[in-house]
Amino acid sequence: MSSRTIWCDEFRRFYGRDLPDDYLVFDLETTGLESDALPTEIGHVIVRGRQIVHQGAFYLNWPQDPRVDQGWLRNRLEQVQRDFWRRGQPFYIDYELLLTQGQPVARVLDFYHELFTHNREAGALFLGHNAWRFDAPRLGLTFERFRELRWYFWSGELLDTGLLTKALMLSLLPRSGEQLEKYYRRVLNRRAGPSWSLKACCQYYGLVDKYGLDEAQLHGAGYDCYVTHLVFEALRDRLDGKCLPEALAQASCG
Repeated sequence: MSSRTIWCDEFRRFYGRDLPDDYLVFDLETTGLESDALPTEIGHVIVRGRQIVHQGAFYLNWPQDPRVDQGWLRNRLEQVQRDFWRRGQPFYIDYELLLTQGQPVARVLDFYHELFTHNREAGALFLGHNAWRFDAPRLGLTFERFRELRWYFWSGELLDTGLLTKALMLSLLPRSGEQLEKYYRRVLNRRAGPSWSLKACCQYYGLVDKYGLDEAQLHGAGYDCYVTHLVFEALRDRLDGKCLPEALAQASCG
């Protein structure tokens, strides 16, 4: 029996539910890695019955928001761009792009807060790549800081394709009765192991050739959402469409 099958069987034993067919993928591009980093682009993909029914992405016009120090904003955007280009990765979000193509911050944040609320009310789950550690807390802080809106993910409501793939790569099994968030933390703290970046996951599941993906478009929020959807469906296929925490059944109860 392969380690993949063992991982799947054990995951099902402790978490006992199939992967969802309905979910909302989201992704952020930001001004950096700091806990108070601002989202410069937010993207989404709505999936129903395992099929994409809507997708989109919006730049945020922070250059015209008086609450943001514009010198700080320019410096942070330039630093992020330098960091990407230093690693040989293109990154095109700069101050002028946000100024000319960005939407009003209030409009974008209100749209996503409403979209997230409707998705929850529909009984669908949320999906992101490295979202549990990065995107989710930053988005919640931005909602509260700039719109005085509260948002947090209920226990078992957010599936992280990065952490689940890392666990699969390492055959890291859940412990009996372990909540999904505690499982995420344990997987995240396992320092050794292969890369589980979105690009690495595309290669792991063989998605680049299968779907003709353009890796140069990674780190655009809309494209990353689409690719995260493909990663999740590849994970589903790898696990024969099974496995999700029992905690997910309780998510709708808050």
